[in-house]
Amino acid sequence: MTESIALSFVGGLVGLLIALWGIEALSSFKPEVQAQRGSYLSVLDFSNANIDAQVLGFNLLLSILTGVIFGLLPALHSSRTEVNEALKDGGRAPVERLRILRRFGPRNVLAMVEIALTLVLLIGAGLMIRSLARLQALEIGFSPDHVMTMRVHLPKYKPEAEAAFDEQLLAKVSALPGVQAASVASATPLSSNSAATIMRIKGRAESEGDDLTVGLQSVGPDYFKTLRVPLLSGRVFSELDRVGAKKVAIINATAARRFWPNDDPIGKEIWVGAGWDRDEYGEVVGIVGNVKYDKIEAAFKPQVYLSYLQPTEPASFVLVRTANDPTQIVSAVRGEILSIDKSVPIFDVKTMEARSADATSRTRFSALLLGTLSSLALVLAAVGIYGVMNYAVSGRTREIGVRLALGAQPRNVLSLVMADGIVVTFIGVVLGVAGAFGATRVLGSQLYGVGTTDLATFVGVSLLLSAVALAASYIPARRAMKVDPMVALRYE
Repeated sequence: MTESIALSFVGGLVGLLIALWGIEALSSFKPEVQAQRGSYLSVLDFSNANIDAQVLGFNLLLSILTGVIFGLLPALHSSRTEVNEALKDGGRAPVERLRILRRFGPRNVLAMVEIALTLVLLIGAGLMIRSLARLQALEIGFSPDHVMTMRVHLPKYKPEAEAAFDEQLLAKVSALPGVQAASVASATPLSSNSAATIMRIKGRAESEGDDLTVGLQSVGPDYFKTLRVPLLSGRVFSELDRVGAKKVAIINATAARRFWPNDDPIGKEIWVGAGWDRDEYGEVVGIVGNVKYDKIEAAFKPQVYLSYLQPTEPASFVLVRTANDPTQIVSAVRGEILSIDKSVPIFDVKTMEARSADATSRTRFSALLLGTLSSLALVLAAVGIYGVMNYAVSGRTREIGVRLALGAQPRNVLSLVMADGIVVTFIGVVLGVAGAFGATRVLGSQLYGVGTTDLATFVGVSLLLSAVALAASYIPARRAMKVDPMVALRYE
């Protein structure tokens, strides 16, 4: 018991040292989730995590309990040894009769359970990693690199005055060194903060059942240049598309295919229910590529873009594409905003790459967390298998010496020892696969493009764990091959 408690206590101290590094790594994890109204909220923030007296006390108690619990059974077993039976050769039962008991003894059963639990974690991590890879490979429709975004709140401005503010701001920002393009917009991609409205097409029936739901974005002329969204047909907005001129609109490719499958939308007239009079129609002047504004895993939706100079939705976001690091332009853009109005609040400053990363943050966090835990579990499983097999070999030194003295070949000893490792590994993997079928169902809502029973993940992870476990078994088995029969016969 003393030895067991001492070992577990030292293990707890090592764990604390690892925790100091782990806290620093966790402090950078802030997974985002989509809130009810569309914005993203950080629900797990480890930036304030630290090791205090409670953590130290819990770790100390856990270390001692671990030593007591896992030292108790061996201690009781050792204290009940029958001395006379142990000293008599006749007290040894035949090896063959004990083989089944040996394979399903407490140590091997614990090793099987350890393998099973490790496999459940590995399969969960594998599913999350595959899902993350699928999400990151999705087409989002724009180029997020070298783009800085920030939000400007103009509550005291009327729509016309807000448009004039934005026009003046864009002229100043576009002239800054290193700026390649700048625009304003009512929403940013992949943030789920875009508006939606109904749309009608002139010349078609206008019954209630014919209302078409579309996303609505109010943007500047260089919006598509800033995000590098391709123009597929027609033109983009110009400075002439302002109040007093005929209303114009740009649609995305999804809207063009869905609403005009056999016709050219350019020149068609539409009405949107975003502050337009009922008999006021605008002309479709361009078609652009699809951009994702909602969840990254959602399909592309029909979008209608309006000129910010014909205001309907407040264009509260400023987007700037730079030639170099976009974070270096933040102070200059802030200065230009405050030079127009010092009372304007500026917030939500973030690169477009960071906003894109937020869209996959939950899956990425789960993959990293499960991957880390499963990697630790894999190491523990390998150590556990090695320990069990090494202990078994040590206890069978005399038996192995007898076999070698009677003519057994080293390869026979190798197969004999490895057989136990194979049985333990196989049963552990079977139990782990069965457990994973049930446990991975809780990950269903976080997976994309991967099922909770993905065959490739189950097979690949099972083979990986089996290889690691068998490698851990091979080392003691290899040592058993080299046992000197004369030394072994004198062992006891």
